[in-house]
Amino acid sequence: MSTRTSSGFASCEMREPFNAYFPQLRDEVLGIMRGAPECHGWDHTLRVWQNCRKILQAEEADSAVVQYAALLHDIGRAEEFRSQGKICHAEQGAHQVPLILERIGILDTNFTDHVRKCVRTHRYRSLESARPGSIEAE
Repeated sequence: MSTRTSSGFASCEMREPFNAYFPQLRDEVLGIMRGAPECHGWDHTLRVWQNCRKILQAEEADSAVVQYAALLHDIGRAEEFRSQGKICHAEQGAHQVPLILERIGILDTNFTDHVRKCVRTHRYRSLESARPGSIEAE
């Protein structure tokens, strides 16, 4: 089941309050992604999010964590691009997650930490020490 937001962006069913904050997250990420290279911009983020929604139908994972992490996974790309690869976008993005989630009103530190870890470890192939620690991070 999906829930339509005012912008037509449909999220998979999530537990409250996370479903209610999802439109705000989308707007935040859209603003951040304007500075990202096109190959990892908003279109890429939407494809990742849509693939995650499909995977959620087959896996028992926390839908809110997966969908939030999918939207946030490349928020550090602009910094990585500006630094010519000296800054890892996964690490940079993980630092931004708590700030973004707090800004939109999410104060659940367990949820925030879980999403942060997913963002941090989504690039684990190049970060041997950053293996995914949950099904949501995989």
